[in-house]
Amino acid sequence: MTEMNLGGEYLVFLMKGQYFGIKAADVHQINQIGATTQIPSMPKYVLGVMNFEEKIVPIVDLRLKFGMEALKHSRESCVVVITGMHGLIGIVVDQVKEVQYFRSEQIENPPVIGDLFKQSFVMGMGKIENQIVLLIDIVQALAAIETPHEESIPEEMEAAA
Repeated sequence: MTEMNLGGEYLVFLMKGQYFGIKAADVHQINQIGATTQIPSMPKYVLGVMNFEEKIVPIVDLRLKFGMEALKHSRESCVVVITGMHGLIGIVVDQVKEVQYFRSEQIENPPVIGDLFKQSFVMGMGKIENQIVLLIDIVQALAAIETPHEESIPEEMEAAA
């Protein structure tokens, strides 16, 4: 059983054959992948920006953000536009499946494996029949979008600063 009530509607999508769910209330719209305008010196998982409803929206490849290998986008791939901490942001996923209602008793806490499991954005594990759906706080997961130079600064230099 979870400590807080995580029950509710989740948008369930696939990435690398794994089911993920985000709170349906965070979803603004779902679109096909279109052309992006790249921004220099951004992390590899930031594909660029797109124009949605006359607003410039940054687009993040969630596979790359989560450390998965890149995948050529297919007809099922789409952009899920969510309301983030600083406005709209698009996330590219392999395939949107459905909106699923989870009761609190269908959700368990994430496993505790010493210090190995430090993803604070993982809210719980939902169960649908024989499938596990990783329920994530997408706003929290995307809040840590790195500054362009974080990836290239050696740790020794950061410590000396």
